Amino acid sequence: MYQDLIDILLSAHRLQSKFLEVNRSMKQMILVLVFMSPILSVTGEPSLITAKEFEVFAAQRAGEKVCMKGQFSKVFQAHVRLYDIEDKMIGFTMDDSKGEYFQYAMAKKSKLASELLSLKEDTPIRACGHIKMVPVPIAGSTDADPFFMVHEVAVLSEPSE
Repeated sequence: MYQDLIDILLSAHRLQSKFLEVNRSMKQMILVLVFMSPILSVTGEPSLITAKEFEVFAAQRAGEKVCMKGQFSKVFQAHVRLYDIEDKMIGFTMDDSKGEYFQYAMAKKSKLASELLSLKEDTPIRACGHIKMVPVPIAGSTDADPFFMVHEVAVLSEPSE
């Protein structure tokens, strides 16, 4: 009888040890995933993203502060007009640091219109802002699309890498 009780306790101890081992491994794996996340900022600073990362992760990262480095292309109002916000917003396109075309950037006209209109094509920039979900302007639709709401644009002295 005592042997059965001892065996049960040993089995429970082994199971608990295995659980702790798996739990420790899971915590390590979660930490690795957090630090490897392409957009998540561990320091609280805006993370650098690429056009492809925006395309893949933007909806899940709505509200997050991000930056994108690249070359300014042009002021581009097509998306702003489509969403019926052209009276308040100015849209622009850029090529990200990997050369990928990005067309979902916009900024408040009152804040950045003059600066954006003065930029020449291929000017190296760093745009910072947040990811915002903008409601689709179709009656009855509850859909929203992600946009990069830019708060500041800095001209870089060297082309982005």
